Amino acid sequence: MAIMGVAIAQFAEAESKKEALNLQSKQNEIQYNQKRLQTLNILDNVIQHQQAQTTVRGTSFNSASFNAIQRNTENIASEELSNQNMQKSLFDRNIQVEKNKVNQTLFAQLFGDAMTAAEMAAGGA
Repeated sequence: MAIMGVAIAQFAEAESKKEALNLQSKQNEIQYNQKRLQTLNILDNVIQHQQAQTTVRGTSFNSASFNAIQRNTENIASEELSNQNMQKSLFDRNIQVEKNKVNQTLFAQLFGDAMTAAEMAAGGA
């Protein structure tokens, strides 16, 4: 019976670790969304500023130089968003690896406990 109690405790500990990893993942999701919104907000502000400058200078919104400047700005923002996506992907993969480690450790502990019980029952310990 003591072995069963140990197994239950090990299972509860593993579930607790996985729940902590889930919370960490949710926190990262929130941070990712905040960074994404911040980047998009900055992009919007820069484009509005560029449009205001163009209006003040009397340049046409159809001019090649204005379009080139805006494309460059959008490309920079796109690169930033791509980097953020990659960071999130790496973090998500790391969380999954950690969850797999928790499961592997739990299974090793439970299997080891089962082997000990079998040895004790057989009189080998």
